[in-house]
Amino acid sequence: MALAVGMSIPAKANLVSNGNFATGNFSGWTLSGDSSGDYISETSGVYSAALTTNAPDQGYISQTLATTVGQVYLVSFLLAGDGATPNSFSASLGGPSLTNVGDTLPSGTSYSYDFTASSTATSLQFSYSDAPGYFYLTNISVTALTNTPEPSTAVAGIGALMLMVYGWRKRLS
Repeated sequence: MALAVGMSIPAKANLVSNGNFATGNFSGWTLSGDSSGDYISETSGVYSAALTTNAPDQGYISQTLATTVGQVYLVSFLLAGDGATPNSFSASLGGPSLTNVGDTLPSGTSYSYDFTASSTATSLQFSYSDAPGYFYLTNISVTALTNTPEPSTAVAGIGALMLMVYGWRKRLS
């Protein structure tokens, strides 16, 4: 008998609409701030949001997600830069910043974070400024984590199961 204790396993359903931009457009997303130069890039069948601004403006791309209060979610995305500086990029879910990247050039860097929802409607937002170049954003997902029992709960459950089996066997004898 195998028992997995104290770990979280991601569920399959992605709450983000068009998180890989495979529609070829920004459907499902709200663009604000300086987003006039943004477009969808496609290379070898891989789509990404190409995000740029005019200095010193900020651009934003966001989505409001239906979440469950107290539920833990796994937030992940892939970010690349084109080498132009200065630039800045941040991601937030439900308010606090998950990451801030400034004057660094992530090249195909995958980011992932755990997040506990405190509301039934949670805003996922990416903020960026990259006047001389572009950020490329794709593979955005927010998935609920399925929590397995904590070790003490699992041990208590195994103990109760063993008592039930012992009682069952005792009745048969």
